[in-house]
Order: sequence, then C-alpha cells, then structure tokens
Amino acid sequence: MPPKGDDFDLTPEAVLSDTSNKMDRAIDAFKRDLTQLRTGPCHHGDGGEC
Repeated sequence: MPPKGDDFDLTPEAVLSDTSNKMDRAIDAFKRDLTQLRTGPCHHGDGGEC
C-alpha cells in the first residue's frame, strides 16, 4: 500500500506485508523478462503470459 501522508501504517506487519507484495511483483516481472528473453516477445501484444 503506498504512503498516504501521515496515515501510512508503519507497524511491522504492515511493512512486512507491503515488502512482500513488492517482492512478489518484482519476482513476477523478473520471470516475465526471463521468459521473453528466451522466447521472444509475446505475440498476443497484451503483455500477459502466452
């Protein structure tokens, strides 16, 4: 969850959850990049998985 002024929750649970979500997105993007390097661009053009 992105910061919203002074209301951003900095509890350990919130920080861990936010970090976990960001890491999941980064890993998914990395896997897509590796797949694209191996196979070439997706022919569907939607940016999703083929």
